[in-house]
Amino acid sequence: MNSLNEDIIELILEDCSEWWTRDISRLARVSLAWTRSVRKRLLASPSLSTYKGCKLLLRTLEENREHRGLVHSLCLRPSSDDAFPSHEQTNSVTRLLALTKLERLTLGGDLSIGAERFLRFVASPQSVIKLRIEGTFGQTWLETPKASLEWTSDIPLRFINLKSLSLIGPISMDISPDESDDGESNAGVGCQLDELH
Repeated sequence: MNSLNEDIIELILEDCSEWWTRDISRLARVSLAWTRSVRKRLLASPSLSTYKGCKLLLRTLEENREHRGLVHSLCLRPSSDDAFPSHEQTNSVTRLLALTKLERLTLGGDLSIGAERFLRFVASPQSVIKLRIEGTFGQTWLETPKASLEWTSDIPLRFINLKSLSLIGPISMDISPDESDDGESNAGVGCQLDELH
């Protein structure tokens, strides 16, 4: 049997954008050409909802440095059964943020609580153009939202190319005064948002 050209494989994968992740990953078993194309597709925009998933992706990227450049978007929504996630759990997340050069970043689950803590670990904040913080609803609609973001003056300075900020679900946002250490205003410096949701 003749093998398919990688360009044709890419076209097949693009045409079937509605496939489930598990179905696409099964295609990696077909041949080396399929493995390369599937890897590009799966690593381009991983969406992780467990700390174990974050740890496994971290291990993959640490062991295969060439894969780091394939990750352009990262959606992290891990949740812990405990009141607070352990240091070991959050360590894999912070190391993952430090490894990749992202264009789009979503923080949800435990990471949406004081989301600014995790934004400090983004290795290339100047490459992020879309940031999304997702709060989750508690047991009742009356519960105070736990998700939060403190927008300090260093965030727009670090995320200089940020164009879109989305705050989804119940979330509280504190905006700190826009002053530098010497009392001067930083108005007009930093990112200029095109979209705020």
